[in-house]
Amino acid sequence: MPSNHVQDMATTPCGLPPLGDVAALLNRLPAQPPCPQLRAVLDYHLSHDPQTGLPNLDFLVQRIDASLQAGIPCSLLFLEIAGIDEIGEYHGLAAALFALRSMAERIRNTIGHDDVVARIHGGIYLALVFDAEPQRLAIRLKNCITRPLPWQVDMLHLTTAIGIVRSSDCPGAAEGLIRAGYAAAQSSLQHGKGICHFTAAQARQIERRYQLGARLHTALEQGGLSLYFQAEVRAGDGRLQAAEALLRWHDPVLGEVSPAEFIPIAEHNGLIAGLSTWVIHHALAELKKWQHAGLDIKMAINLSACDLHDITLLGRIQAALHASGVDPTRLVIELTESAVMRNPLFAARQLAALRALGVAISLDDFGTGFSSFSLLRQLPLDTLKIDRSFITDIAGDDCAAAIVRTIISLARTLRLKTVAEGVETAAQASLLTASRVDLLQGYFFGKPLAAADFLRHAVAVCGNEPT
Repeated sequence: MPSNHVQDMATTPCGLPPLGDVAALLNRLPAQPPCPQLRAVLDYHLSHDPQTGLPNLDFLVQRIDASLQAGIPCSLLFLEIAGIDEIGEYHGLAAALFALRSMAERIRNTIGHDDVVARIHGGIYLALVFDAEPQRLAIRLKNCITRPLPWQVDMLHLTTAIGIVRSSDCPGAAEGLIRAGYAAAQSSLQHGKGICHFTAAQARQIERRYQLGARLHTALEQGGLSLYFQAEVRAGDGRLQAAEALLRWHDPVLGEVSPAEFIPIAEHNGLIAGLSTWVIHHALAELKKWQHAGLDIKMAINLSACDLHDITLLGRIQAALHASGVDPTRLVIELTESAVMRNPLFAARQLAALRALGVAISLDDFGTGFSSFSLLRQLPLDTLKIDRSFITDIAGDDCAAAIVRTIISLARTLRLKTVAEGVETAAQASLLTASRVDLLQGYFFGKPLAAADFLRHAVAVCGNEPT
């Protein structure tokens, strides 16, 4: 479960060993230890969080299961408090621990006398409540958590996402209730609602993401991934100039999985570097085959924001180029505006290093982000790729057509080439050509093809083109 990750520090009151050693010590004690007071202290350590004094997960699970088995109606509030990491980074560990303990006190003072709140880890708190109106209680908790917290001369600010699940909505044991609460909290985070009730659809989404993450590991290690290629042709004469490599994943259980679904999961699970490295190596291997077949075309590869801001990116691309023996000038790296804008200064350094290798840089989905003209001038770019949303309406929307012409004019002023993606009709192609776009890409010129099919198509097409 994602959370803030302030390092837990085990305390050792009265000279007792750290919590990790307490369990080992307890296991060595006889069934009836000679000192009942010591046993009580050890039991407390094993059932409570050392930072906040709240019950821990084991304690809470026992209470939830007892309530469920007794048939007592209850609800679980899953609270994910954000901002503690940032407090620790700026104000120090003491401030972060103060925030953790203050939140524990505020939650404890807000819930009912018979309710139980436990701290799980980081900023994750779970509350077992018997209030008939858990929504109202969640609102009170949200208000008290987000109230500014005085610290020395500053005010600390925290936010929270709260998932609510009733025992009647998720019958079974404590584990199922906690998973449902987590699903509701994640839905709250994704939709910015602050408070969200559990639904079966949320559980299915969580299960789907988990399945995708687990099976993506297998696909990356054992196969299941493939590359398709879509042509980019020169405006005016339609001569093949380049192809964009598009990652595809067919899972034997899940079927075809869209990159729009599995790329964010790869980023979240830390698989994106391995996935991108796979794409780079396999794409360059195909490019080598194209060169052997006498094709003088370029290969465009998409990289994510995580890739761009990974310090290992340059080394991975250098290694792939060396292994393949491909001319670096045949490779184009495509990145979105949003990827660059995450950290423009670092992005500019990375792109400059790639350019120094001879690799060309294309800014993808241009027109949909927030890059300024000043930043555009400073970035080491070769191409602007006009977003398909403008191309779709270009034939019937004067505003869309004007935007496209402006982008093309801007690119020419900056000595950049332009690519129009998503071209699906002859009318669109004609208008774009008249607007002096450089390259066209879309179903009008060909759908994405598997590697062998694209190679046959490219050889046939280029063999019939005038030199």
